[in-house]
Order: sequence, then C-alpha cells, then structure tokens
Amino acid sequence: MRVNLVGREYTFHPVKTWFTMRMAQAAKTAGDDPLAMLAALEEWLRHGLGQDGAAQVVARLDDPGDRLDLEDVMKLMEATLKVDDNPPT
Repeated sequence: MRVNLVGREYTFHPVKTWFTMRMAQAAKTAGDDPLAMLAALEEWLRHGLGQDGAAQVVARLDDPGDRLDLEDVMKLMEATLKVDDNPPT
C-alpha cells in the first residue's frame, strides 16, 4: 500500500502480526530505555518500508529541517498495526 509521510510517498508492506507481537514484547522489555525503543521502531520500519525506505525515514527524522516527526510514524503504526485483543487458543 502507498502511504504519505508528511509530503513523501512510500510503499508500505503490512508488518506480520508475529513481528508485531515481538516488537510489543521488546518495547515492554525496554522499559525506560529510549535507545531500545528506537531500535525496535527502526526494525519495524525496515519490515514495513524495506531497508532503503526505513533509512530514508530515519534520515528525515534526524534532519531538523524536515517536518516528519516521531508522532507521524506513530500514526502510521496505529493505522497499520492490527493486533487482535483475543489471541487464538
């Protein structure tokens, strides 16, 4: 699917629920460690946008002149992650 992140379009491949659950666990384990949280986010970006797309987004996040910010990436995550509250038994 095509997604627009603050004026630039990317091809996003929905991240598998398996990885979503692993990422949630990594975030929980990271606790108050912001670097661990960022590492989990970068891995999620690589799964959804591919290596090149993720690198472009991270470079934009690092660029103080680019309007793309973490909240934009979080909105993308919310829009694309679909975690079932009722896991299979």
